[in-house]
Amino acid sequence: MTDIRDLRRRELLLGGALFALFRPSKTLQAEPAGREIDMPRYEQDYPLVRYSGMATQNRIWRLRQRLASGQQVLSWEQKGGYVRSLLEALEIGNDSQVVVFSPSSLQAALITEKTPRALYFNDDTYVGYIPGSGHVELTSVDADLGPVFYALDNVREQPPTVTRYGGTCLICHDTFTMTGGGVPRILAMSLPVEHATDTRRNDETIDVDDRTPIEQR
Repeated sequence: MTDIRDLRRRELLLGGALFALFRPSKTLQAEPAGREIDMPRYEQDYPLVRYSGMATQNRIWRLRQRLASGQQVLSWEQKGGYVRSLLEALEIGNDSQVVVFSPSSLQAALITEKTPRALYFNDDTYVGYIPGSGHVELTSVDADLGPVFYALDNVREQPPTVTRYGGTCLICHDTFTMTGGGVPRILAMSLPVEHATDTRRNDETIDVDDRTPIEQR
Protein backbone atom coordinates (compact mmCIF):
# COMPACT_ATOMS: atom_id res chain seq x y z
CA MET A 1 0.00 0.00 0.00
CA THR A 2 1.28 3.46 -0.88
CA ASP A 3 2.20 5.51 2.17
CA ILE A 4 0.03 8.63 2.48
CA ARG A 5 3.20 10.62 3.09
CA ASP A 6 4.51 9.53 -0.31
CA LEU A 7 1.28 10.68 -1.93
CA ARG A 8 1.51 14.04 -0.20
CA ARG A 9 5.14 14.41 -1.27
CA ARG A 10 4.13 13.73 -4.88
CA GLU A 11 1.37 16.35 -4.61
CA LEU A 12 3.81 18.98 -3.39
CA LEU A 13 6.36 18.18 -6.08
CA LEU A 14 3.76 18.13 -8.82
CA GLY A 15 2.22 21.33 -7.54
CA GLY A 16 5.59 23.03 -7.75
CA ALA A 17 6.11 21.76 -11.28
CA LEU A 18 2.73 23.12 -12.36
CA PHE A 19 3.40 26.55 -10.86
CA ALA A 20 4.34 27.78 -14.34
CA LEU A 21 0.66 27.70 -15.23
CA PHE A 22 0.07 30.54 -12.77
CA ARG A 23 3.09 32.78 -13.37
CA PRO A 24 2.00 36.42 -13.64
CA SER A 25 3.71 36.75 -17.03
CA LYS A 26 1.60 33.97 -18.51
CA THR A 27 -1.94 34.23 -19.83
CA LEU A 28 -4.22 31.48 -18.58
CA GLN A 29 -5.97 29.48 -21.27
CA ALA A 30 -9.50 30.46 -22.19
CA GLU A 31 -12.27 27.95 -21.60
CA PRO A 32 -13.03 25.58 -24.49
CA ALA A 33 -16.20 26.42 -26.41
CA GLY A 34 -19.23 24.59 -25.04
CA ARG A 35 -17.36 23.08 -22.09
CA GLU A 36 -15.61 24.81 -19.26
CA ILE A 37 -12.94 22.25 -18.34
CA ASP A 38 -11.61 18.91 -19.50
CA MET A 39 -11.93 16.28 -16.77
CA PRO A 40 -12.21 12.88 -18.49
CA ARG A 41 -11.59 10.81 -15.36
CA TYR A 42 -14.48 12.46 -13.56
CA GLU A 43 -16.66 11.93 -16.60
CA GLN A 44 -15.73 8.25 -16.50
CA ASP A 45 -16.32 7.81 -12.77
CA TYR A 46 -19.40 10.00 -12.37
CA PRO A 47 -20.94 10.56 -15.83
CA LEU A 48 -24.32 11.65 -14.46
CA VAL A 49 -22.75 14.52 -12.53
CA ARG A 50 -21.13 16.04 -15.66
CA TYR A 51 -18.56 17.81 -13.54
CA SER A 52 -16.66 19.18 -16.53
CA GLY A 53 -19.78 20.86 -17.88
CA MET A 54 -21.03 24.34 -17.09
CA ALA A 55 -21.18 25.27 -13.39
CA THR A 56 -23.96 27.85 -13.16
CA GLN A 57 -25.23 27.53 -9.60
CA ASN A 58 -22.54 29.36 -7.67
CA ARG A 59 -21.53 32.86 -6.61
CA ILE A 60 -18.58 33.15 -9.01
CA TRP A 61 -20.68 32.21 -12.03
CA ARG A 62 -23.11 34.98 -11.14
CA LEU A 63 -20.20 37.43 -10.82
CA ARG A 64 -18.94 36.41 -14.27
CA GLN A 65 -22.36 37.10 -15.74
CA ARG A 66 -22.45 40.56 -14.18
CA LEU A 67 -18.93 41.33 -15.41
CA ALA A 68 -19.80 40.19 -18.94
CA SER A 69 -22.95 42.33 -19.06
CA GLY A 70 -21.26 45.40 -17.60
CA GLN A 71 -23.54 45.33 -14.58
CA GLN A 72 -20.50 44.76 -12.34
CA VAL A 73 -17.23 46.66 -12.60
CA LEU A 74 -14.20 45.83 -10.45
CA SER A 75 -12.03 48.72 -9.31
CA TRP A 76 -8.22 48.56 -9.44
CA GLU A 77 -6.08 49.65 -6.48
CA GLN A 78 -2.33 50.00 -6.38
CA LYS A 79 -2.16 47.63 -3.41
CA GLY A 80 -3.92 44.36 -4.08
CA GLY A 81 -5.21 45.17 -7.55
CA TYR A 82 -8.82 44.00 -7.95
CA VAL A 83 -8.89 42.07 -4.67
CA ARG A 84 -10.78 44.51 -2.44
CA SER A 85 -13.39 45.18 -5.12
CA LEU A 86 -13.65 41.45 -5.81
CA LEU A 87 -14.33 40.68 -2.15
CA GLU A 88 -17.10 43.26 -2.08
CA ALA A 89 -18.65 41.84 -5.25
CA LEU A 90 -18.61 38.33 -3.75
CA GLU A 91 -19.93 39.56 -0.37
CA ILE A 92 -16.84 38.39 1.47
CA GLY A 93 -15.63 40.41 4.45
CA ASN A 94 -12.03 41.58 4.87
CA ASP A 95 -12.22 40.37 8.48
CA SER A 96 -12.44 36.76 7.27
CA GLN A 97 -8.76 36.93 6.30
CA VAL A 98 -6.50 34.01 7.23
CA VAL A 99 -2.79 34.39 6.40
CA VAL A 100 -1.00 31.21 5.32
CA PHE A 101 2.80 31.00 5.12
CA SER A 102 3.15 27.40 3.93
CA PRO A 103 3.95 27.09 0.18
CA SER A 104 1.08 24.72 -0.52
CA SER A 105 -0.57 26.59 -3.41
CA LEU A 106 0.12 26.08 -7.11
CA GLN A 107 1.69 29.53 -6.76
CA ALA A 108 4.00 28.20 -4.07
CA ALA A 109 7.08 29.95 -5.44
CA LEU A 110 5.49 33.33 -4.61
CA ILE A 111 4.69 32.50 -0.97
CA THR A 112 7.32 33.75 1.48
CA GLU A 113 7.42 35.13 5.00
CA LYS A 114 7.04 38.61 3.45
CA THR A 115 4.38 37.63 0.91
CA PRO A 116 2.09 35.09 2.58
CA ARG A 117 -1.07 33.81 0.95
CA ALA A 118 -4.17 35.59 2.23
CA LEU A 119 -7.39 33.57 2.22
CA TYR A 120 -10.83 35.20 2.47
CA PHE A 121 -14.13 33.34 2.66
CA ASN A 122 -17.83 33.29 3.36
CA ASP A 123 -20.17 30.31 3.62
CA ASP A 124 -19.70 29.12 0.04
CA THR A 125 -16.84 30.99 -1.65
CA TYR A 126 -13.09 31.32 -1.05
CA VAL A 127 -10.54 33.82 -2.38
CA GLY A 128 -6.76 33.31 -2.27
CA TYR A 129 -4.39 36.22 -2.92
CA ILE A 130 -0.58 36.37 -2.90
CA PRO A 131 1.10 39.80 -3.18
CA GLY A 132 2.86 40.10 -6.53
CA SER A 133 0.80 37.43 -8.26
CA GLY A 134 -1.04 38.16 -11.48
CA HIS A 135 -3.86 35.81 -10.54
CA VAL A 136 -6.32 35.43 -7.67
CA GLU A 137 -7.40 31.89 -6.85
CA LEU A 138 -11.15 31.34 -6.42
CA THR A 139 -13.27 28.44 -5.19
CA SER A 140 -17.03 28.30 -4.90
CA VAL A 141 -19.46 25.56 -3.92
CA ASP A 142 -21.83 24.97 -6.81
CA ALA A 143 -25.31 23.74 -5.87
CA ASP A 144 -25.17 21.07 -8.59
CA LEU A 145 -21.47 20.14 -8.90
CA GLY A 146 -19.94 20.86 -5.50
CA PRO A 147 -16.60 22.73 -5.25
CA VAL A 148 -15.50 24.35 -8.52
CA PHE A 149 -12.25 26.25 -9.06
CA TYR A 150 -11.36 29.45 -10.89
CA ALA A 151 -8.66 32.09 -11.30
CA LEU A 152 -9.10 35.82 -11.86
CA ASP A 153 -6.57 37.87 -13.84
CA ASN A 154 -5.21 40.47 -11.42
CA VAL A 155 -3.27 42.61 -13.90
CA ARG A 156 -4.08 46.29 -14.44
CA GLU A 157 -3.54 46.18 -18.19
CA GLN A 158 -6.13 43.40 -18.57
CA PRO A 159 -9.85 43.24 -17.75
CA PRO A 160 -10.57 41.11 -14.66
CA THR A 161 -11.39 37.88 -16.52
CA VAL A 162 -12.46 34.81 -14.54
CA THR A 163 -11.43 31.38 -15.90
CA ARG A 164 -12.53 28.01 -14.56
CA TYR A 165 -9.99 25.25 -13.88
CA GLY A 166 -10.30 21.55 -13.13
CA GLY A 167 -7.43 19.10 -13.28
CA THR A 168 -4.76 21.55 -12.15
CA CYS A 169 -6.60 22.39 -8.92
CA LEU A 170 -7.88 18.86 -8.37
CA ILE A 171 -4.31 17.60 -7.98
CA CYS A 172 -4.83 18.50 -4.33
CA HIS A 173 -8.53 19.33 -4.07
CA ASP A 174 -9.70 15.76 -4.63
CA THR A 175 -10.21 13.08 -2.00
CA PHE A 176 -8.03 10.64 -3.99
CA THR A 177 -5.70 13.23 -5.59
CA MET A 178 -4.28 12.19 -8.96
CA THR A 179 -5.39 8.57 -8.67
CA GLY A 180 -8.94 9.50 -9.66
CA GLY A 181 -12.18 8.10 -8.29
CA GLY A 182 -12.49 10.67 -5.54
CA VAL A 183 -14.67 13.76 -5.32
CA PRO A 184 -13.79 17.49 -5.38
CA ARG A 185 -13.30 18.96 -1.93
CA ILE A 186 -12.44 22.11 -0.02
CA LEU A 187 -9.06 21.35 1.54
CA ALA A 188 -7.58 22.59 4.81
CA MET A 189 -4.24 21.26 6.05
CA SER A 190 -1.83 21.80 8.89
CA LEU A 191 1.56 22.10 7.21
CA PRO A 192 4.98 22.95 8.70
CA VAL A 193 6.62 26.04 7.22
CA GLU A 194 10.00 25.09 5.76
CA HIS A 195 12.93 27.02 7.17
CA ALA A 196 16.62 26.32 7.62
CA THR A 197 16.12 26.07 11.39
CA ASP A 198 12.95 23.94 11.16
CA THR A 199 13.57 20.19 11.29
CA ARG A 200 9.99 19.27 10.42
CA ARG A 201 9.17 18.05 6.93
CA ASN A 202 6.30 18.69 4.54
CA ASP A 203 5.33 15.04 4.67
CA GLU A 204 4.12 15.66 8.24
CA THR A 205 1.09 17.43 6.78
CA ILE A 206 -2.31 16.50 8.24
CA ASP A 207 -5.79 17.25 6.96
CA VAL A 208 -7.74 19.52 9.29
CA ASP A 209 -11.49 19.55 9.93
CA ASP A 210 -13.88 20.22 12.80
CA ARG A 211 -12.74 17.01 14.54
CA THR A 212 -9.07 18.04 14.72
CA PRO A 213 -7.95 19.11 18.24
CA ILE A 214 -7.01 22.80 18.41
CA GLU A 215 -3.46 22.00 19.50
CA GLN A 216 -2.94 19.99 16.26
CA ARG A 217 -4.17 22.67 13.88
